[in-house]
Amino acid sequence: MRGSVSNGFRGSICVDFPVQPVKIYSNLEKIELFQNGKWLGVQNTNKGVAVWNVPFVNGRNFLFAKGVNEKSGYEDGIEINFEIVPLKLNQNKNKDFELAVNVGSNCFFIDPINNTTWFPDQEYKMGGFGYLGGEVYRSSEIRIGHQSEVNLTRNVPLYQTFRFGLTDYKFDVADGEYEVELHFSDLESKTQKSIYDLNDKEDISKELSEFNVSINGAKVLEEFSPAKQYGALNAIVKTFVVTAKGLKGLTISFEHIKGNTLLNAIKIRRLN
Repeated sequence: MRGSVSNGFRGSICVDFPVQPVKIYSNLEKIELFQNGKWLGVQNTNKGVAVWNVPFVNGRNFLFAKGVNEKSGYEDGIEINFEIVPLKLNQNKNKDFELAVNVGSNCFFIDPINNTTWFPDQEYKMGGFGYLGGEVYRSSEIRIGHQSEVNLTRNVPLYQTFRFGLTDYKFDVADGEYEVELHFSDLESKTQKSIYDLNDKEDISKELSEFNVSINGAKVLEEFSPAKQYGALNAIVKTFVVTAKGLKGLTISFEHIKGNTLLNAIKIRRLN
């Protein structure tokens, strides 16, 4: 802990009951935590960590931690602008609704500059969001993603994970106009034995990925090849404005031509 207040960031989560664990790291024995001025109690640290289950509220959440010690001045705080997203996306009528997904990853990713929280990837369930088909890229049996540097972005970890071979990504959102942001970065090569397995020691034959992308049946990218058109390991962002209507939500479809379909991240934002 330190004696200053941190900058705020925007967070969001798809839950019915928005109670989330918050970890505070300190070399003090005990920490007390406040949320928007409400005392949440005192916790003992265990190996330098104290954990609270915090009942977040929609909007501003100011978390203030204070060390319980004979000395004063050990305190820290952070403001989190929290958006509670219902599990059934079409129940969200918020015109500022935004949902960002860290595709191919099982972790949240926070962009501190844009104050955006990217959700972990998940399989599609009716009423919610998620992928249909494909596999998470693994550089080994126990490691998700790759460690290669990605160019043209400050959010390198966001592009080091991806899903390949997917057919669709769906969001069962309410009717309205949306901005859809697709993020790509291709590793460029594949093996004959195992798709995108960089540890494979057999001969590698290069086959650049090429595919079509459609949103709600309308083709938005034709014969799209990230590595061929933009170079391998370069971050690419494609943005489209589309309309969800007839309670059908948004379906982003990937049609294989050669190599593999792939997606690193996706964000949707309601415009009206």
